[in-house]
Amino acid sequence: ESDEEEPAAPVSVAVEALSAVAAESRGRLATALLALLNSASETELRDVLAGIGAVRARLIVETRSERLFESLDDAFGRIGLSAKQASNLTLANLRQILASRPTTSPRKRDGARARRSYRKSGRVLARKEGDDPKREYPATIVKVHDCGTVYDIKYDDGTTWKNAPAEVVRLR
Repeated sequence: ESDEEEPAAPVSVAVEALSAVAAESRGRLATALLALLNSASETELRDVLAGIGAVRARLIVETRSERLFESLDDAFGRIGLSAKQASNLTLANLRQILASRPTTSPRKRDGARARRSYRKSGRVLARKEGDDPKREYPATIVKVHDCGTVYDIKYDDGTTWKNAPAEVVRLR
């Protein structure tokens, strides 16, 4: 019996460690999102946050001009988001918000990939949102977000994709 109980100790240690990491990540996410909501311009809110359009961005800026948001609950409540909408907004932007951490830079995460290859005005091949994942189209990087983890892309046929993940882009 004692042999069966011993493996539980490493498992409980691992569970505790994972819980601590999750709590730290939630705190970092909340801090980053709150800072963004309290400081970004209408244009930055629209460009950086998925799910935020012109009307909601204007409402955020107007609401915080009265008084800065004290917490995410305060922000979401004052701009009229339901709990479900707030959760969806947070999840949709999780990658972009956490990408600002220095330890998750594209260079460290992807090894030798050179950031300068994906600079603004860079010519690339990119997949289109919702299209065949094997098909790539010639395009230009219009804007670089989050240290090169997200891009605004303009395809040669005139269509665009805002906040496209880096995985859909490669050099020509």
